[in-house]
Amino acid sequence: MNRPLTAPEVPLAPEDEGRLQLYALLARLFAAGPDDGLLRALAQSAGSLEGEGDLAQAWNELTVAAARTSMPLSSVWARRPSAPT
Repeated sequence: MNRPLTAPEVPLAPEDEGRLQLYALLARLFAAGPDDGLLRALAQSAGSLEGEGDLAQAWNELTVAAARTSMPLSSVWARRPSAPT
């Protein structure tokens, strides 16, 4: 009988778990603009990355921007008037 191949479940170090989540977020943002659920999740994660480094500062700025955003960017682009032909 053929079973699908799956990766063994190995506990990840906190740094690796964080890297995994960050890469998943980047992939999600490349695939589609943020929706309301993603913006809320980002806003709620404010302060979850501690430290003084560039990554922590960028993450905290992203969470502030997400909290200030009232609608997904895709909705803004959809409402733009079309270019004249």
